[in-house]
Amino acid sequence: MAKVEILEYREQLAHFGFYRQGAGGDVQLLIRRKVGDPTDYMHNHSKAVQRQREIFSQASIHYSHLTPTQKAAWRRQIRWVSRIPPGSKSEEVILKGRQLFISEDIHELTTKQRQIRLPREICIVLTDQELNPLVGQIWLFLFADGEWWELPREQLSKSDWLFPTVPRGAEFYRVHGEAFGYIDPELPETQYMSEDALRVYHYHRLSLWQPPAGVIFPSLADDGYLATWLDHPSASYAFNWQAQEGTLEDYGTAFSLYNHDYLDSASVYRGVLFFDTRELPPDANILNAWVKLTAFGIINCRNARLCLTPATNVHTPLIPSDYSALRETPDIIASYPMENMIAWSPLYLPLIQEGLSAITKAGITRFGLRIDFEIEAKPCHTCYEGIRILTHEQVMEVRRPTLIIDYTIP
Repeated sequence: MAKVEILEYREQLAHFGFYRQGAGGDVQLLIRRKVGDPTDYMHNHSKAVQRQREIFSQASIHYSHLTPTQKAAWRRQIRWVSRIPPGSKSEEVILKGRQLFISEDIHELTTKQRQIRLPREICIVLTDQELNPLVGQIWLFLFADGEWWELPREQLSKSDWLFPTVPRGAEFYRVHGEAFGYIDPELPETQYMSEDALRVYHYHRLSLWQPPAGVIFPSLADDGYLATWLDHPSASYAFNWQAQEGTLEDYGTAFSLYNHDYLDSASVYRGVLFFDTRELPPDANILNAWVKLTAFGIINCRNARLCLTPATNVHTPLIPSDYSALRETPDIIASYPMENMIAWSPLYLPLIQEGLSAITKAGITRFGLRIDFEIEAKPCHTCYEGIRILTHEQVMEVRRPTLIIDYTIP
């Protein structure tokens, strides 16, 4: 068991405690008090010494109550702290981990009469309405300065998510979840939560999603993808991403999307889907729309999302220069996390308002199909990040891409 040893008395303008941990776990505590205080530091009944001991004890207990995540965060922090070692002048030393926390907690107790206020640590489980765990993701946002800000998160299991640094005192907090085959009902009580409500919030429930109802518009044989690595196998990722032309590839049953700079491959793929919307009346009032896809061969290294973008400036059929044309329309009109996708199961991507505006009435509708990190020119360096999408040819009709539109006519 560690022991506390008082080394020496040093005059200073204010009470303060500082400790060092020596060999064997023994703790050395330097006691300082106001100039002119007549109490001898060696006296067993010294109030100053007792107070210093109490403060050190409170700080030590406070550290022992930290969660493993909070302790790990303090172990990653290093700061300069001023001290006065025996027989010398004041000097700056580097502290980290437990020593740093206790030193700062002692300072808070001495100067402000309160302990360090740590961020909250919130763990939320993604479930269905019957509290059965779901495989998916949860995001937590806080409202500050008139904007919503996403908070850091860690995945503990397939359905458990930890938010280790939730600031206190925000005006509102918002929880959002996603899982394949489910939707977030976005209840008001989960969209504008108080801090007290968030503190006791443990389960985020999703509702089972039903396929949308609407008019189905089939995909055309012109869909495909463009890539650059075949033309320039040794070129850099930046060169391929900025290339003006790409090689058109269409294997009939599926096309690929890759985005990585891994080993000897710097690959950038961009896909395009074409839908025959010539039967959509020119005066149709589009209420909602979804793009149904079937994916397989999913390789995801860092929470990438499959995205739809406008592609009104590409040709039908595709030509090599459409590769750069896709780069010029980076606005995301629908997206879904790749790690939540299930191979060979249908995925419905709901279009936002900008996506509804990209639908061509009485004509051909074109959507770019890309990975969000490719849009941002951020390659994966640890694996061949990518996904494969089933296309129109030689594929069962139920697995072909389709555009589902819910509309009314005046």
